[in-house]
Amino acid sequence: MKKSLRSLLCSATALAFTGSAVAEPPKVELGGFADAYYAFDFNDPPARDRLFTTSPARHNEFALNLAYLEAKVSADRYRGRVALQAGTSVLANYSSEYRDPTKTGVQLADVLMHVQEAYAGYRVADGLWIDAGTFFSHVGSESFISKDNWAYTRSLVADFSPYYQSGVKLTWDPSSAWTLQLHLMNGWQNLVETNGDKAVGTQVVYRAGDRWTFTYNTLVGRETELRLFQDFIVKFAATAYWESSLVFDVGLQKRGPGAGFATWWGTSWQNRFRLGEVTSLNLRAEYYRDPEQKIVTTATPNGFSVWGASANFDWQLLPQLVWRNELRLLHSTDAIYPGRSGAKPSTVFGVTSLGISF
Repeated sequence: MKKSLRSLLCSATALAFTGSAVAEPPKVELGGFADAYYAFDFNDPPARDRLFTTSPARHNEFALNLAYLEAKVSADRYRGRVALQAGTSVLANYSSEYRDPTKTGVQLADVLMHVQEAYAGYRVADGLWIDAGTFFSHVGSESFISKDNWAYTRSLVADFSPYYQSGVKLTWDPSSAWTLQLHLMNGWQNLVETNGDKAVGTQVVYRAGDRWTFTYNTLVGRETELRLFQDFIVKFAATAYWESSLVFDVGLQKRGPGAGFATWWGTSWQNRFRLGEVTSLNLRAEYYRDPEQKIVTTATPNGFSVWGASANFDWQLLPQLVWRNELRLLHSTDAIYPGRSGAKPSTVFGVTSLGISF
């Protein structure tokens, strides 16, 4: 009996030590990215700032679009990321963050804008995660990080929907084909809360084999009035050398008590062609219409009604280094683009960029 008990204890002790020995330590990654560019707008805007865009935000100037340093941790039951950022795209994208007009000097928004992401996540069950903090938005198909997009500049539907949000999200992967998310956040791209209301968002992703991906995103909240937003994305990998992406966004916002809803919508169609092992070409057509200026304020009779086309050529010089070049045309119903001799309905610009990852 004693021998059996002793054997059992030894086996249990050995199993405990074996289990602790094979337990994987958390994976910690440090890295960063820097993206410098030169852009030339043929309208030659006198102030050098380019309106209605976050990238490239400056004309005829060598500038830093985005630079960030990051630390990521991942383990079986937890994960997280902290990334600090700077650049002209940061200044342009966070310019609408709330700042108290009664105060002077540096405000909370001026500090938080340099936090690209800061979140912590916990795995509640198999395939189910909860994350809290500040993170990239769930809507849209284009990232705030230029190297992750097919084109260097971002489409109109991307620039005029949220890039980031603060709050809590649940992510559930019931299978390899499906991903479901539920979000509770401050509001429409808000780090600093502007009212007592919160916004709710959802995401449904379905992967039909290796070629098709369908995504449906929603965001509902109250800004000045109730705002409803839907985002549809279809991606198709036709061959190893051709990928296509179609995005359609539509939003509604209350005009006021008993006044009905104003509507805006936009679409973007992109096609990326791999020309070789290190080169690719992306062609884009797009349109965006916000006649009542609920998202984009132009102070013109027809609001923001713009179509565009662009061509982007990438050359991956090294695994860590990419050279990107783009030529883009945008045409508006009204004269909204600043030029040396006054506002014009169209803008044509070119940009070249060098980005490094480490």
